[in-house]
Amino acid sequence: MSWRWEVPPSARDIAFAIYRELNVGRPGSPIRAWAAWKGGELVAKTVLHCGGGVAGLHGVATKPEARGLGLARTLTV
Repeated sequence: MSWRWEVPPSARDIAFAIYRELNVGRPGSPIRAWAAWKGGELVAKTVLHCGGGVAGLHGVATKPEARGLGLARTLTV
């Protein structure tokens, strides 16, 4: 999330705190997140929210240097 929205380093702790508060990826949470790494660097991610009988994909993003590799497709499948 921080690289996708260019969150300044001084605000990243706040962004991470929001994800922790939402229990992203924890058992029982309706929010799941997946990430793709290349050479030890996070290069793609997506978030799935399930609730109220529907599912929504949010924040599907791939860094420019990793585009064209099918990472977003793989993460959303």
